[in-house]
Amino acid sequence: MKWLKKYFPIIYVALSIIVFLYVRNALKQDIIVVNKITNDKKVVKEIRPVDVSLTISGFKQNATYSLRKESDETFDDFLEDLVDHSGLMYEKTEYTYGTVYDKINGEIAPEGYVWKVFADEEEFTYNTKGLKLIDKTAYRLLLNTKPLLYNTK
Repeated sequence: MKWLKKYFPIIYVALSIIVFLYVRNALKQDIIVVNKITNDKKVVKEIRPVDVSLTISGFKQNATYSLRKESDETFDDFLEDLVDHSGLMYEKTEYTYGTVYDKINGEIAPEGYVWKVFADEEEFTYNTKGLKLIDKTAYRLLLNTKPLLYNTK
């Protein structure tokens, strides 16, 4: 044990130097040059003007609105422009399964009825969120009977 006491300061300094060099080497930053590959394929979305109309048919009202919009706008944008410029009033409720229109120009759907949304002949009653406008399409809001969701037997 005498030799350990004699050489301990030398071993301690040597180990300290080795640990210092190891830590410094481990923390050293290497600059890595990364060549970024660019993809020149860009998706170009052409935005064109579209002519759309909305016909509202209820028990108390029949109204038709027409606007010229752009092809990247949605049915909701179309309704908001009609509110701003043509005096349309509506209330809607968004659920997890889709959007339901509650009141159109002051007319509330009576019990057993619902406002249905059609684009030409295709129904979009609960799928109007994000519905893009299509040129020369006649959208309709019709007050119609509510579909039965369950059997009432």
